[in-house]
Amino acid sequence: MAVVYLRSDTLTGSVHHSAGHNSPLARVAHAEVVAWVAAMRRQGLSASRTRQAYHLLTSMLDDAVKDNRLQRNPAAGVDLPRFPATERRYLTHAQVTELAT
Repeated sequence: MAVVYLRSDTLTGSVHHSAGHNSPLARVAHAEVVAWVAAMRRQGLSASRTRQAYHLLTSMLDDAVKDNRLQRNPAAGVDLPRFPATERRYLTHAQVTELAT
């Protein structure tokens, strides 16, 4: 059986595995994924970068499930950080008119 390893710097060198080591996909537990996501946030990674890293891991685990190397995806159901709320800006009627002419 082939073993797939995740490097701690998988996503452009900015994602750090909380344990600081490589992990065979078959040994990844749900609680470890939860801890990994929390560690990325504690280390200051943005919600966007944290979500990108999580989705990369989930994608690999989904492929392992499809390939019958795992029975289920241990990353499924992990709560992810929300994107910060941004204030929506709208054009005024005058700005719309100016753009249209």
